[in-house]
Parts: sequence; structure tokens; C-alpha cells
Amino acid sequence: MLIITNGDSAVEALRAAGIEAEYLPWRAVLHDGPIPEGLDLSALSSVRATYLASLGWGEESKIKADFTERNSALEEFRRHSEVLLWFEHDLYDQLQLLQILDWFSRRARPDTRLTLICEAEFVAQSPARRLEELFDRRGEVPPTTLEMGWRAWAAVRSPTPQRSAALLESGDEGLPFVQAALLRFLEEYPAPGTGLARSERQILESLLPEPLPVSMLFHQVGCREEAAYLGDWSFWHQLRILADDAQPLIRREGDSLRPVDPSQPGSWREGDWAITQLGKEVLAGRQDRVRLLGMNKWLGGVHLRPGNIWRWDPQKGRVIRDQTQGF
Repeated sequence: MLIITNGDSAVEALRAAGIEAEYLPWRAVLHDGPIPEGLDLSALSSVRATYLASLGWGEESKIKADFTERNSALEEFRRHSEVLLWFEHDLYDQLQLLQILDWFSRRARPDTRLTLICEAEFVAQSPARRLEELFDRRGEVPPTTLEMGWRAWAAVRSPTPQRSAALLESGDEGLPFVQAALLRFLEEYPAPGTGLARSERQILESLLPEPLPVSMLFHQVGCREEAAYLGDWSFWHQLRILADDAQPLIRREGDSLRPVDPSQPGSWREGDWAITQLGKEVLAGRQDRVRLLGMNKWLGGVHLRPGNIWRWDPQKGRVIRDQTQGF
């Protein structure tokens, strides 16, 4: 058996539970950065490696080598009589699951069972007995679930967000958490009035009462999620976005307003973080972050930039194109 799951912590928990298999940790942070349509897994992995290296998350050549090794292991799936996809309910996992379901939807597997475990619980936090129970209850992936997988993955990679929004009204076809994940993904578009993504708003709201050390800030922001999905590196990236602008919305206490050095990733853990006066203005809706500071951000296949700004309106539950001149 080959078990594909979200990362190394899940692999360690499953091994500790005595579930014997060959493991493939997917290790893909797909909620951040470009996932343009029209690229196969290899070409997309190259794009992702370049992007992740630009964030200071590793050497590009090393990231590409890791992706190549991972993709090669996936290509050899027919060596196994069963491939089990074991994923969680949060946005991080659901995007990985969609990517893999899309990949399998295009491949014949006459002698390999494809099974799935996906529950509203985190593998690394589950006791061994519970993991054994879930393992015994694993079920076959039907064609309708594969179809839903590729449809949702194609929507995420579309150059506009309407297809993702449309799937919020469709059936789940064996993927009960995909609509909540797509909604959470859409909430990362700038909101009307403030120009803040939900994750940015939650950071500013957490800092409004008082400055916080980053560990407490990370915890408070995670508690605001229905299904926490941000890892520490992704959270650090969010802090950098808010702190590195010419007019920052947050800063470290005692710092000048200079950007945090991205070549020193450990430095983000130092000191308390505070909201700036401009951050308060934006949070209150008296300033719009997009109009004030511009935007150059990828969400899946959508490149948010001047002339192509989309917003998610949580009150109306729909995406809207920003028609303002220049945006």
C-alpha cells in the first residue's frame, strides 16, 4: 500500500499507530502563490519551486529536486495494489487532495485500488486507536468523486474566481469539506471597503487590543479559523506582507518601520508585534488597502494586479470585479 498524506507530521503519526505502508508526504502549500492552468504536474512544480524560493523558503534547485522525487514516487503508483489518500478538512489539505484527485482522474489503474480517508480532525492530533479505526473504514474513491476533484481543481486554477464561487452551490460528490475550503480560499480575496483578506483582517483584529508576541498572535489567529490551515512559514509570510509595505499595517515593537529582513527567517519570532495607526484606519474601513498600496498577488490561477482586481463580498457571498479606474 501507498499512503499519500499532507506532510511529515501526519506520516509520523500514522507510522506510530502501526499502520504499515509506503508513505508519500505531499508537502505542497497551494493556498499561497501561483497555480496557473494549462501546466502538467512537472511544469507546475517548477513554477511552485520558483515561487517558494522567492519567499526564502529554500534553495530553488533543492525545492525542484524534492518535487521531482515526490512526483516520481507518484508516477510509480502502479507498483502498489492500493493507494490510500489520507487528508484533513482544512484548506491546506483540501487543495492537495484536489490536485491529487485531478491527477488520478487522468490515469488508468486497472490493478490498483484508490481509497480515501478524509475527516474533520487532524491526523497528528488523533490517538492511535482512532487512526486504526479510520484506516479500517477507508472507502473506495468512486468516479463521481474523481470528477468533482478535477472540476474543483480546474476552478481553483482558472484565471478568474467565478468557477470557484459557483462550486459553493454544487453538490460535494463524496468530498464533504471541499465547499468550505473553497469558501475559505475565496475569503483570501480583498474585501470591499478595507481591501483586506480574511487572514490579514484576523491578524489586525488580534493586535487591536494590545501588541502580542508572535507565538500568541499565531495561536489567536488560528483560533479564529473554523479549520486552521496556516503553518508557521505561511503565517510568517502573512506578517511580512503586512509589515513590508511602504506604509506598513503592522510593525514589531521598538522597530523602525523598515521591512523585516526575509533572509533572517528566525527574526520574525523576536519581540512583540503591534498594529500601526494606518492598520487601524484600514481595519475600520476608513482606508482601502488595495487603493492605498496596490496589489500583486496570486490566488490559484488568478493574478490580482492593477486592471485585474477581484474582491470577495462576504455579505453577498459572491466575487465582484473592482471596476475602479486603475484597479
